[in-house]
Amino acid sequence: MGCHKWSGAGGGGYGGAAANLRNTTLSLDQIEQTIRCGRLAKGMPHFEEDAYSDGHCYGLTKSQLTATQMPPEPDHPLRSADIKAVAKYVFYTLKGSGEPTFAQCQAFFGNTTRACDVYEDQGAGHMQPATASQDQASPHPHMKVEAATDANAPQ
Repeated sequence: MGCHKWSGAGGGGYGGAAANLRNTTLSLDQIEQTIRCGRLAKGMPHFEEDAYSDGHCYGLTKSQLTATQMPPEPDHPLRSADIKAVAKYVFYTLKGSGEPTFAQCQAFFGNTTRACDVYEDQGAGHMQPATASQDQASPHPHMKVEAATDANAPQ
């Protein structure tokens, strides 16, 4: 949520802009691989604990990559089943879903929170762009994250 935001729309944060997952052209398998393996030289961490131990990520091992090419270590690695669940959520819920709406924000956070109040358009109920001060801080402030214009491209 810190990088791609609650809506998956990505955008600005520390070090750049995370991909807009709503606009991705990646297949389900490519999304899963990206979560599992991260993005080489782009700042997105790999979420599989030993992603670069045996060459199953992009055919590379950690010893074959420079420090700038190696995706960052995850703060919290994910189990294989969790990686699959996140990939399915991105593919089936976020991909192609258009601009976020106030109703989607409430579905995500619930109706009792005020988290969506800053986005509510009086009368229309549509999302409004967040200001920079409303952006959530990245959990990876040390990372350089790719620009959104090329973040959705397959490796």
